[in-house]
Order: sequence, then structure tokens, then C-alpha cells
Amino acid sequence: MAASSFEKIPGVPSEEIFRINFNKKSISGTVRALNFIDNDTKQHVIYIPSLELSGYGDTLLKAEELLRTSIHYFCDFLISLSKDKAKKELTALGWNQKQLKNKEYSKAYVDASGILKNFNAVSVREAAFAL
Repeated sequence: MAASSFEKIPGVPSEEIFRINFNKKSISGTVRALNFIDNDTKQHVIYIPSLELSGYGDTLLKAEELLRTSIHYFCDFLISLSKDKAKKELTALGWNQKQLKNKEYSKAYVDASGILKNFNAVSVREAAFAL
């Protein structure tokens, strides 16, 4: 069973994000949802276009409850797949995996005697931190 942190948040997210951690079997993210009342059935409907998931009900609370159930089953489904198959499912929904574009490297290193070399700093002071 996947742990998901999808909860109603105030406002509209500026960017939709979807993160899957296959090792921890968890999914988190922020997505936009549309909320409306169907003219014919007078049902409250909440729809997440980027995941093609929805919930509906006589009240907004019932619609949210059904949407959470839909999200739960969707997350369980994704976590049950291999990484490649999950990526294909998300790609089919229009999601793209972000790749690191700029990688920074440093010439700093610790020599055999444990001394930090080529560290770009004017002054180095030792400090202790409790863990």
C-alpha cells in the first residue's frame, strides 16, 4: 500500500509536482483540481485533469472523500508497477520526468591524512554539532 500525502491545500499550486519513492513506497505532490456542480445531476464534482481522477457526491465533502479514495487506488497501482512502467503511465498522462541540467563539481577532496584540500574558503573553523 502506497503512502500518499495528497491533501487539500489552500490556493492553487503554481506548479504541479508528482514524486514517487519506490524504496519507501510513497508518493507525494501537488496538483490542481477543478470543483463544479453538474447541471443535470446536481452532484458536486472534483476533477484532477493531470491525473484524470475525479470524485463526486451530493456534498462537497462526499466528493472529496471519493476523490481521496481514487487517489489512494491510483497511488497503489503506480507503486505496484516497475519504475519503467510507472514512468510510461505518467508519460501517457502528460507528465515529464525532470532531469538535472546543471551539475556542479568541486575540486575539493580529503587527502589520506584526513585534511581537506582545495576547499574554496578564506577561513576554516572547526565546529561540533550534536546529532
